[in-house]
Amino acid sequence: MEISSLLNLEVVSENPARWYGLITDLKIRDNRIVSCVIKNGSRFTPSVFFVPEDIVRVEEEFIQITSEHAIRRDLKKDFEEKNTQTFSLIGTPVLDKYNVRFAKVVDAVFTKELKITHYILSRSFFDDIDFGFVIIAAEDLRAEPELARLCYNRARNDLPEDPRQSGLMRKIFGIREEGR
Repeated sequence: MEISSLLNLEVVSENPARWYGLITDLKIRDNRIVSCVIKNGSRFTPSVFFVPEDIVRVEEEFIQITSEHAIRRDLKKDFEEKNTQTFSLIGTPVLDKYNVRFAKVVDAVFTKELKITHYILSRSFFDDIDFGFVIIAAEDLRAEPELARLCYNRARNDLPEDPRQSGLMRKIFGIREEGR
């Protein structure tokens, strides 16, 4: 299952039946989803979130959690303290071994245990036209949450080769990325 399928799902409780909002962000630590954010807090309003262990079932339109007690509200400062060493998944920059940014995370594949197995990276603004998306195994990326980035342990041109992941320019015209 892809993580993007969880974003913007409605969050409802089982007992009592109540609607809490939409999932707006997912916090990741050690390739695992550690919290699902409904609302990011500000200086005066609390962050509203729940932990994945409280999920009862996931449907196409909603996520059902155990009860209203699963919803947690923390001031922004407290929420950030609890979520140190985590990062938001979507849009996280990816650097190669030379510290050059070459992609950003657009999605991830995870298991039923909420462990991320692969990251889906976008290498440019026009992915379907030029270079296409690339899928990299989670163990090939090292997280640096304090800097809000992932690091690929190889050069940017040393990506796994899969024709299904390349863009139209390569499929139709045979144009290749520099160095490949």
